[in-house]
Amino acid sequence: FSGTTMNKIILGVIYGGKSTEHEISILSANGILQQLDTEKYQIEYVYIDRSGHWHRQSHAQFVALVKNPKSDAEGSSRPSMASAAQGRPAQGDALVISLGQGKQSFRRLADGKAVPVDVVFPILHGTFGEDGCIQGLLRMAEIPFVGADVTGSAIGMDKAVCKRLLAQAEIPSAKY
Repeated sequence: FSGTTMNKIILGVIYGGKSTEHEISILSANGILQQLDTEKYQIEYVYIDRSGHWHRQSHAQFVALVKNPKSDAEGSSRPSMASAAQGRPAQGDALVISLGQGKQSFRRLADGKAVPVDVVFPILHGTFGEDGCIQGLLRMAEIPFVGADVTGSAIGMDKAVCKRLLAQAEIPSAKY
């Protein structure tokens, strides 16, 4: 890991998401972030709103969201159709993943500034979080991440497939 700020590891924390467990993801992120050593990690807050748009947040915006996790983040916006059609960035902090050479990063659409990361901690629950989707996206972008990989996540989310695999391997599991 390169950690460019006084040898800190740049940790991209992703929370929110499109699933019905959106609020739980925010509260989980808060619990995890409270335990992280800020002497060791520089945190980059990456919020996915209910529509699936990605936003870079400040610590203050994250704290406000934790206080009211049922509302989408204040100041979050998505690219306008007019801006996208004209091929120029929209206003707001919507993010895309840069797949360029070298260190991978998230890139802000509004100003084109890169948000380099050493590793991502996806704290997403339910669909598009625990099912292997975000893991596959990060794997494809060659961005290191914390937690189970694509296959393990997908199997764990699909309870019927998981039960069949456990039975085939003769590993006892509860009936369903």
